[in-house]
Amino acid sequence: MSTVLSAVEMIRKGCTACFDLAAVLPVPTETGIHNIARAYTDVGMRAVIAPMVADRSFYQAIPGLLDAFPPELRSIAEAIGTGPADATLTALRDIAANWSYPTDQIRFGIAPTIPHHCTDAFLCGCRDLANDYGLALQTHLAESAVQREAAKRRYGTTLTHHLHRHGVLGPRFSAAHAIWIDAAEMDLIAETGGAIAHNPGSNLRLGNGIADVRAELSRGVAVGVGTDGSSSADNQNMFEAMRLAAFLSRVFDRPPEAWIGAAEAFKLATQGSARVLGMADRIGRIAPNYKADLAFLDLSHVNLVPLNNAVQQLVNTEDGAAVRDVMVGGRFVLRDHVLTGIDWPRIVTRARAAAARLAEANAEARVAAERLADIVGMFCVGLGRCAHDLPRILPVGA
Repeated sequence: MSTVLSAVEMIRKGCTACFDLAAVLPVPTETGIHNIARAYTDVGMRAVIAPMVADRSFYQAIPGLLDAFPPELRSIAEAIGTGPADATLTALRDIAANWSYPTDQIRFGIAPTIPHHCTDAFLCGCRDLANDYGLALQTHLAESAVQREAAKRRYGTTLTHHLHRHGVLGPRFSAAHAIWIDAAEMDLIAETGGAIAHNPGSNLRLGNGIADVRAELSRGVAVGVGTDGSSSADNQNMFEAMRLAAFLSRVFDRPPEAWIGAAEAFKLATQGSARVLGMADRIGRIAPNYKADLAFLDLSHVNLVPLNNAVQQLVNTEDGAAVRDVMVGGRFVLRDHVLTGIDWPRIVTRARAAAARLAEANAEARVAAERLADIVGMFCVGLGRCAHDLPRILPVGA
């Protein structure tokens, strides 16, 4: 149900393809992944579906965190685990081996969620699966200062270098966020043919800092723009993401000619994002031999009246409200604001019922998380402040 809701929002706001790091817990199942694939198929979107997997819990992955809890809370944190590594890798291999969806529409991928949430053996298992089946592989790379410092303490190096020495980087690799990476890490990603998914709205929402996209681009890294999932970014609005990608480039101490302008932001969100998806040879531009994935906007909408500069207004003014029709592969999936492949009133009813059911089912887990939250917050803020070698958050008073 959550996939349907996200897909509907994306289509209504003009987005035709996405990279979905789906949460199917504790171990991905064929039924769960196929339900996600069917949801995208029904709505009409293209998608890479890469279940997030790990064999360390959040509490195990952060060095010293378990020791920060008093005994009564530590037992709660220790009880929160992940699925068995072998079972997870076996499930992923079975899903990959039996994938039956057209790969120009729906692809399977691998997402070891955060590198230090994975043992080296598990990370290499994900790498091998991706290599064996030619799958895209994405991980949350240095999304926060906590992750940068955790890598230093666990590996004695950066997350990017850790991935590189285990052979994870490559043309099918993409890094979500990549805020807390340095120039040498950018060079590694560029040299190995990887890409970065820049999620400016989520980065701000979670207080993780501002990725230096201009530096990434200048060092030859392929960069696309994304929204992140609804649990950490609230909405799936690529117009907003484009605008933030452009505007946030201006907080760094660079002259205006080094800012990301409207035309470049638009290119990152189309061609750049197609590259992150591994589909740059077929989507992301309007050209011969490319798929007819098109969003049609109402030129009488106030956002576009008068139409002085289409690209400037798409990036700086449009918010998705002017989207009238959407076509994927030459087939309308939104026509005159109406979704053609689903029964929206039925989806609304089912979504409300699912929300109530999940709230009841997860009530105990929510109480446990709230008991742990204050210590987690204080510990992670302190740990993140140790990663002081990169200016990714503006200092107080700036």
